[in-house]
Amino acid sequence: ADTHTAPAWLVEGSKPGFEAFRRTWLSPAVSITEVGRGPLHRHGRHIPHQASCVVSVRTTPCQRHDDVVGALYRHLRHEFDKRRSPNNLEMETLVASDWWEAKTTSHIYRAARKGLAQAWGLEESAVLEVREGGTMSMLPVLEAELGCDAVQMALSQASAAVHLPNERIAAKVLAHGIDAIVGTLLGVAAAPTP
Repeated sequence: ADTHTAPAWLVEGSKPGFEAFRRTWLSPAVSITEVGRGPLHRHGRHIPHQASCVVSVRTTPCQRHDDVVGALYRHLRHEFDKRRSPNNLEMETLVASDWWEAKTTSHIYRAARKGLAQAWGLEESAVLEVREGGTMSMLPVLEAELGCDAVQMALSQASAAVHLPNERIAAKVLAHGIDAIVGTLLGVAAAPTP
């Protein structure tokens, strides 16, 4: 059985910063990750006759992607129809996958937690556990194909601006990340085979 308990500061959520953290990382979210326009008119007109966007939906455990996609389609159709535009709305699902949640009892999970704690000089109990990756579609596929457990390890800090044009990682943080991976692999190698 999974005996996971969240840190008290996260459960209580009594501080505004922690509430923002909880809302950002533990709740479903919708982001527009790309906006585009159609081809230029042959006369060079700059007002495009079509537009496109890519919408990314971050799910949380126990949400079914079919339900989330259906709700998003219904919402977009409703808002578009309210405008009574002569234009057309076309929607296409590019990728949808099931949610994923790490097994805290697995050898890889315990090794990763210990590796992160050692790399950063922390007690294991101080390592923040983010056990789910609802939008990380490759993890359930890897687990099924390879017949093993998987784990995600965050190796950067919020200031790294991950996935943004100014993405960066401090050399010290990168060194700690390498140490965490080494510690994890050593922990997995030392684990008894089932």
